[in-house]
Amino acid sequence: MGWVLALRTHVSFVCLLITIASFKLNGWDESVWLCSFFVFLSCSSSMLYNDWIDRDHDKRKGKYFTSEKEKYFFCYVVIFYLAQIAYCVYLFKINNFYGIIGLCMMILGVLYNYVRNFDLLSNLIVSLSFALTCLFAITNSYTLEGIVWMVFIFLTAYAREIIKDLIDMGIDKGYKRSMALRFGTKTTSISAAYILVWSMILLFFIGKIALAYSVPVFIYVIYLATKNVHYRQSKHSIDLALFICSLAIILT
Repeated sequence: MGWVLALRTHVSFVCLLITIASFKLNGWDESVWLCSFFVFLSCSSSMLYNDWIDRDHDKRKGKYFTSEKEKYFFCYVVIFYLAQIAYCVYLFKINNFYGIIGLCMMILGVLYNYVRNFDLLSNLIVSLSFALTCLFAITNSYTLEGIVWMVFIFLTAYAREIIKDLIDMGIDKGYKRSMALRFGTKTTSISAAYILVWSMILLFFIGKIALAYSVPVFIYVIYLATKNVHYRQSKHSIDLALFICSLAIILT
């Protein structure tokens, strides 16, 4: 069961929806499904690789499924990466820009695990990875709404990673450097709240009335962030907000 959970399919699915929503905003294209499924595979592969690298550290979180059967889990990771590489090669054959974006996503997915000692850089890499999912649609045509959507995704993902650092603050000390460890919970949570406020403002420039459904979720997340508690609930609420935003764009 742990091996299935390691795929973080809920996050990968949200990224898939973000990609589809980007195509809806910038101009629908027949390659939307090709790019969206690559994003899903890329996100899941990166999650698996991260779990493999952090297999010893994750014991402090009570996660043992990667370390109990290391060889089998390593093969599991390799299979996903081989599939991702093959998919990326196919993207190059379809569209060089698609292939370049896919390659960048793969590189960022690996690089994330080696910059943990550089302040905020790991958060930046994750945010860029989220934003890259929007670039597939922009390579063919773009709109102002589509560009704003990409900036919105970048900022929201950045706030999400800051809150994630708050969740892991107790076990990250001595293992990685993060904003939470450097500036403390109060400054970090307020910073996340400010970023989310700007993200929420950007929603109104996208021009989709249905996006208003996600505003209450954002307000709730901002409230939780300023309370310095319930960080895990805040992170899950951000995932929900991204899901609602993406689905609203796709269906309207």
